[in-house]
Amino acid sequence: MINNVCHIVAMPYPAKGHSNPMMNLCKLLASKRQDMLITYVTEETYTSSGTGNFPPKIRFSYIPKVDAGHRRNIPVAAFWISTATEFSMQCHLNLFKEKQFPTDLEEHANDVVDFIPGISPIRVSDLPRFFLKNGQSIALDAWTLELPISKVQYVVCPSVYELESHVLDFLRSKFDFRIYPFGPLIPYFELNNNKPTSTPDYIEWLSSQPRSSVLYVAMGSIASLSSDQTDEMAAGLRSSGVRYLWVGRENTSRLKELCGELGLVVPWCDQMRVLSHSSVGGFLTHCGLSSIIEGGFSGVPMLTFPIAGDQFPNGKLVVEDWKVGWRLKKDLLGGNKLITREAITETVHKFMDINGSERGELTERSKEFQQILKGAAAKGGSSDANLEAFIKDITQAHTH
Repeated sequence: MINNVCHIVAMPYPAKGHSNPMMNLCKLLASKRQDMLITYVTEETYTSSGTGNFPPKIRFSYIPKVDAGHRRNIPVAAFWISTATEFSMQCHLNLFKEKQFPTDLEEHANDVVDFIPGISPIRVSDLPRFFLKNGQSIALDAWTLELPISKVQYVVCPSVYELESHVLDFLRSKFDFRIYPFGPLIPYFELNNNKPTSTPDYIEWLSSQPRSSVLYVAMGSIASLSSDQTDEMAAGLRSSGVRYLWVGRENTSRLKELCGELGLVVPWCDQMRVLSHSSVGGFLTHCGLSSIIEGGFSGVPMLTFPIAGDQFPNGKLVVEDWKVGWRLKKDLLGGNKLITREAITETVHKFMDINGSERGELTERSKEFQQILKGAAAKGGSSDANLEAFIKDITQAHTH
C-alpha cells in the first residue's frame, strides 16, 4: 500500500494464452476496489494485452525481465496459467525418476500413472508433452517454473475450486504459499457490457442456421495441424454432413478451397460470441485451457483434439473427469499417425446428432458444467470469494 493505494504489478509471459487471462484477472481486480492501481507489464517486443476497453486504473509499462519483485523484496504472486492438475504434475516431476518411469512410451502409452498427489490416475498418452523428449522419453527438466516456487507468497490460477477440489486441497496442505483459483478468467463480464457496433458476416451466417446445428472448429492461436492432418480434417468435416464454422488463421484461403458448402472458414472470430450463439452445438478444440473454459461457460459440448503441451491432460479432464466432451484423437501418443477422414466423419456425425442418446447425456452434463462455472464467478461464488480474500490479503498483510 502506497498513499492508501494498493499497487499491483502484473507481468504475464508474452503469449496470448498467458496475457489474455492475466488481463482478464486485472480487470476483475480493478472492478473490486477503487483504491487499486494495476501496472500491466509486457516485453517491448510483445504488446498484445487482451481485447476490449481498459479501465483507467490499469496502466501499461515495458521491461525486459520479470524477476524484479523478488530482487526488490516485493511480495510476489505467481500466475499459473494452466490447471491445478498440471501444477501438481510439475511440482512432482521427481516422482517419475524415483519410480523409474519407462522410456519406451509408445509401448507404455496405456500404462496408468497413479502416483501424482491430488490427481486422478492418468494414462501415459495423456501426460503433457512437456514431459516428452523426442516423443519417446520423460524429460524431467523439460519445463519448470521460471520463477522458483520457493520465492513466491501466492500462486493464482484460472482454475475453479469445484472442478479441481482434491488437487487444490492437497496443494494447500503441502506448500507454504497461498493458492487462489480465480476461474473462469475469460471475458464473460464483457458479453453484456460491450454491445457490438456491427454484426460480422460469420454471426449473420450463424443466425441463419438451425439451433445447435453448427460445430465450431478452432485450434487456438499457436498450435497447428500438419498439412496432411488438415486435409483429413477438411475431408472428414465435409463428408460428415454437419454444418461447421472453422477458424483457419493463416490457412483460411486453402481451407476455403477444401471445405464444402456446409462449412464457413474465417481467419479469426470473437470466440466467446460464437460459442454463446444458439446455433452452435459443439466445439472441436485443441484443449487450450481458455478455450475449454469458454466452451464450458457457454454450455457447449466439446470434441477434443489436443496437439501439444498441457492440452493432453486438459483433454483428459474434459472427457474423463468433467465428462463434457468426447475424444476425436483416440490414438495413444500419436506421433506421425493421422486421424483419418473416415474416423473424423463418423465421430463428428455421431457427436452432432442432437437426437442421439449419448449426445443427450453429454448436453445435460455440459449445462451442469456451465452452471458450475457461472456459479463460481457469481457474487459469493468460490472464485469471487477467493478474489476478495486475495485482495484483502495483499492490502492488509503488506500495508506499510
